[in-house]
Amino acid sequence: MRYPHGLCFLGYTSYKNHYLPGALVREWRYFLERQPVKSRILRSVGYDSSTKILEIEFQTKLVYQYLGVPPKTFADLMHSDEIGKYFSEKVRPKFQAKMVAA
Repeated sequence: MRYPHGLCFLGYTSYKNHYLPGALVREWRYFLERQPVKSRILRSVGYDSSTKILEIEFQTKLVYQYLGVPPKTFADLMHSDEIGKYFSEKVRPKFQAKMVAA
């Protein structure tokens, strides 16, 4: 089943780690559409200009979102001859990150 805006349904879980009969909530995570890239450390890259979120999938299959990334930084990353090096020097140390998939 497809969900709007990159949302995907991951299943049900107990509410706040307590077992309560019938108290189930849906877990949602937001994933961006990513493009494959040629890099030894990066597998794919996605960007949402409205939220300024840069999503990186590493070769290890971990996925991180970097917050507040300007469109120019994303464009420079995608046009870089060495995308992994650009990421390591210009993105990783400068923007807050959160892991969204392991």
